[in-house]
Order: sequence, then C-alpha cells, then structure tokens
Amino acid sequence: YSKINDKESSNKKPKGVLNQEKKKLKFQNSIKNTIKTFRANNSIYRLLGYTSLLVGFFYLNDNQILSLIPYLVGFAIVPVSVLLFKTKQQVSSNIM
Repeated sequence: YSKINDKESSNKKPKGVLNQEKKKLKFQNSIKNTIKTFRANNSIYRLLGYTSLLVGFFYLNDNQILSLIPYLVGFAIVPVSVLLFKTKQQVSSNIM
C-alpha cells in the first residue's frame, strides 16, 4: 500500500469526487447502452426487411406498376396494428 498524501486528500471535496465518479459511470453506461441499442436496431432481420422493401419499390417503379396508395397502406398496417394493440393492452391493464 502506498502512503496517502494528506494535501491531496484534503484538497478534494467529497461531493466533487462523487460527482466526477458519477460522470465516469454515466459515460460508461451510455456507451454500453449505445452498443446494445445499435445491435438491436441493426439486426439482420430488420436490415433484410428494409432492403426487400427498397428493392420492391424500385422494381415496381421501374416496371411502371407502382401504385403508391396501396404501397403506403402496406407500410402503415404494421405500425397501426401495433398502436392499436398497445392501446388496447393499456386500457385493459388500467381496468384491472
């Protein structure tokens, strides 16, 4: 063990040291959280889904058979169904 220098320990206020350590920990947690979120957002299934939608759009547009309204309705089905399911789930949980 090394000797503790009394001048160094008396100059540092406990709150200041605590705040510095909290900032370091918060920074480390944000990096870990960013990596986990990045992996989840860029999963292979999501990338394949968006790629197929993009390729389908270009294929339909190139062959002049793209109808924009049905294509956009197809996009909207999943978000709207998730929204309806979540609101129904929240309403049923509030009733109980």
